[in-house]
Amino acid sequence: MAIDLDAAPFTANDARLVDDECAALDATHLAARAPHRLSGGEKRAVAIAGVLAMAPSILVLDEPSSGLDGVGRRRLIDLLCGLPQTRVIATHDLDLARAVCRRVLVLHDGQLQADGDPRALFADHDLLRRCHLEAPPASAPATATGGGTGNDGDDAQAPSEFAQVLIASRHNISPKRLIEPGPDAAQLATLFEAAAAAPDHGEITPWRFVIVPAARRALLAEAFAQALADRDPAATPEQIETAREKAHRAPLLILAVARLGTADPDIPAAERLVSLGCAIQNMLLAAHAMGFGCGLTGGQALGSPQLRELFALADGETAVCCVNVGTAVTHKPGRVRPDAAAFVSSL
Repeated sequence: MAIDLDAAPFTANDARLVDDECAALDATHLAARAPHRLSGGEKRAVAIAGVLAMAPSILVLDEPSSGLDGVGRRRLIDLLCGLPQTRVIATHDLDLARAVCRRVLVLHDGQLQADGDPRALFADHDLLRRCHLEAPPASAPATATGGGTGNDGDDAQAPSEFAQVLIASRHNISPKRLIEPGPDAAQLATLFEAAAAAPDHGEITPWRFVIVPAARRALLAEAFAQALADRDPAATPEQIETAREKAHRAPLLILAVARLGTADPDIPAAERLVSLGCAIQNMLLAAHAMGFGCGLTGGQALGSPQLRELFALADGETAVCCVNVGTAVTHKPGRVRPDAAAFVSSL
């Protein structure tokens, strides 16, 4: 997948790109295998990884999910959602189209039948039947099974399935893999509206968020560097520079602050932290639904005097983590989630 007879000699950077894209599609274990020993789905995964390694500006895919098993298909959807390239996809997989594409053109018998938002088009069941297409699960009409009246089943099914896919497909992405564009002003407002929907016992809003705009990143970079130098006098110049660089990674960087001081009513600190966690998760899911990659970062620098001074943290306030949002340039395979039996018990 990395050979081009007309290209310059294969370099270490080429090898890294190939390794990254193989990892993103869970194809690393196929690297040493002869092509004729790959299954159809494996060949497809390797072919896509080979194209991505060339970093094209436009990606054209023909039935990319064909031949992939459920896990491979979901990994492909997650990968395509995070790519910065323009994506032109020919597919009968409407679930993939709905997850990846903001605009869909429906063709039948060589004629354009519809053009628009995928969620609206895929809810038009007459259009889908006319074009011999099967509605994706969340758009399919509910089957009457007794109980309820009208469209209750249909109205309830789609949001629940969408929420499950959204939650299951989200994973943490390193800020090093997040590039422009980030959220615009309207999208940023939506993220904070999502945070405001978090549970808040006592309605004390036990958290706040501080945006660090590009023009102020240098101040954060110096706080990170000075915190490392104070914490570790033996830190090398390279390590201190790496600490500075962390402030300049994601397009959108937000500091999450827990307010654990005196309040009325005096809600326990544990409940306040749960509320903050819910607010952050709401923001992450909202950003993921918009097609952005996102991740949380922390570290000892968040507790340093330099950072407390920079963000004017009051007594009782604690810097918990940074929320990083942007366009994911590459994805790593999602982590294996723990089985429910490992953390659920019955009294």
